[in-house]
Amino acid sequence: MSTLTHSPVCWSTVKAAVEGLKWLKQNQRPHFFRWIKRFALSEASGIKCTEEAKTTFLKSLREQGSFEDWQLEQAEKAVEWYQRAFLSGDGGNTPTAAALSDRADWSDVFEAARIRFRQRGYALRTEESYLAWIKRFGDFFERRAPHSLESTEAGKYLTHLAVGQEVRASTQNQAFHSLRFLFVELLGKDFSDMEGTIRAQHSRKIPVVLSRQEIKRLLDNTAPGYQLMVELLYGTGMRVGECMRLRVKDPDFANGYITVREGKGSKDRRVPLPARLKAPLERRLECLRELHQQDRKNGVPGVALPGALERKYPHAGKELAWQWFWPMKNLSFDPRSGVRRRHHVHVKLVQRAIRQATLACEFSKRVTPHVLRHSFATHLLSSGTDIRTLQELLGHSNVETTMIYTHVLQRGGVGATSPLDELDSGS
Repeated sequence: MSTLTHSPVCWSTVKAAVEGLKWLKQNQRPHFFRWIKRFALSEASGIKCTEEAKTTFLKSLREQGSFEDWQLEQAEKAVEWYQRAFLSGDGGNTPTAAALSDRADWSDVFEAARIRFRQRGYALRTEESYLAWIKRFGDFFERRAPHSLESTEAGKYLTHLAVGQEVRASTQNQAFHSLRFLFVELLGKDFSDMEGTIRAQHSRKIPVVLSRQEIKRLLDNTAPGYQLMVELLYGTGMRVGECMRLRVKDPDFANGYITVREGKGSKDRRVPLPARLKAPLERRLECLRELHQQDRKNGVPGVALPGALERKYPHAGKELAWQWFWPMKNLSFDPRSGVRRRHHVHVKLVQRAIRQATLACEFSKRVTPHVLRHSFATHLLSSGTDIRTLQELLGHSNVETTMIYTHVLQRGGVGATSPLDELDSGS
């Protein structure tokens, strides 16, 4: 059973090799090359077994239902040739692409980066963020050839972010990791020499918190279709992305908790299921059963599964337990696999609903979904919950991160009485 050897691919080399295939007609070569890129960017490319990788890719194309048989045959031939010529590592006469060559351009960099992200199972948001920083870096140096850039240029760019753009430390740090990925993982260059780089200053900001009365007003003014989501955000302290990614199997109604999976830092944790939400969540579960049955009847492909689970358990995505707890009404195309399936509600829709409720309440504070998380933590702390328990509920790695909420409770200098208020006392 042959296996694949995955490395960053120089697409200019692959394209040149395709153009040199004498047995392939001239007008077929562009399509042949596009099938190869489509395979390389699919989840199937992460499978080491060549036959399994090809079969999984072709299966995903069939599930889309938008390709003719001759197109599937063409795709199969393209993938077979690509695996044999560039991924087998058999040392044959066909050209190999073990790494990005000195002739690689920025389009090669982006494609190789996408492949590496998807092979490692990075979140889509992480992939988009890293690619955006790499693009900004290339634009900053006017698209010079990638291999002509060194770590000193990366230092200049990071200094520009801190001084010229006045970005926050977290933003500069994100750019730093993106550039390190570019130099070390893709270009194979040293990235340790960063002396002289000006680092952005870390700032510690007090979080915005709503009072219990303000929370109630916000919930009362939230659109009915989003009210239960917003109540759950405040009642559990989940991040908005964590809440939207809940599956049917995650709420445990019998034991009164919700399992948050793959939270920040790829950590799982449990949060309390608010008692007042148990009945409405159970009613929603019944609606999800009906939707699930309808999808199965209509032959809708299963939902996306994390990591390699879709390959290990190919039918699990059609089981009720794995369905999204907050599914979209309409089907949409998966940005990675291209399969038209049911996705979960987008985070931006929840953000918009909270903004509209905030405007209706006429709050002077800027309210986002994360403010509900801050309010959850602060109100628990004021009710006597110890800091370690709160740290566990929020999923913080360091208790110092959780300690910020003690400042909101006026346990510092803000709790002192202003001398102005004592002027009338005559003391």
